[in-house]
Amino acid sequence: MRIVAFLAAALAIFPISLLSAAEITPIKAAFASTLKDYHGPGELQAWEGSLRYSISRDCQKWTSKTEIVYRFTVNGVDSEIRAASTVYEALDGNRIEFNTRTKSNGQTPHHKKGSAKLQSRGKPGVATYRVLQGETLNLPAGTIFTVTSWLASINQLGAGKKRWKQLVFSDGELTIFFLFCSQMRRHRVGQPKGEPSLISQAG
Repeated sequence: MRIVAFLAAALAIFPISLLSAAEITPIKAAFASTLKDYHGPGELQAWEGSLRYSISRDCQKWTSKTEIVYRFTVNGVDSEIRAASTVYEALDGNRIEFNTRTKSNGQTPHHKKGSAKLQSRGKPGVATYRVLQGETLNLPAGTIFTVTSWLASINQLGAGKKRWKQLVFSDGELTIFFLFCSQMRRHRVGQPKGEPSLISQAG
């Protein structure tokens, strides 16, 4: 679930003149998903998907919420995958609270919840997980959070940049995004380890 990449791709189709004055404003949106190609095992008989997300802010933080649902039938067997994420990001871009969960046929194989803090913009930081409890992940200097990455993408595209790199902590994971206008690649880095603490109370 990478809304960072989704928004950057959407921004890349807008004219540079519009992006130079762009801002993020509160929004709610819903999309239907279609599957172009299926390369998995077995025969795919049915597929439907949906994406809902919202972005809002108050005097202290941004709130972004995402829900993705996939329903499909392979070899006569029905399956459902649900992914949901809630992220609170301080307006200064230095603190974040996250809760992301994926369910497959009612089971929860993936759940990350916790908070992260940077010393200051461009400085190292640490993510602290309450699920998986007691684990931490060091965040290298230059790491940015979800909404900050969107704003950075707007600035880069508005300045006419064709390609750039972002080190983003989003949905409980640290990812390097290589962005090429509307095309992008990502590379997940790092695994959590070690020591609990509660470092913010967003939301």
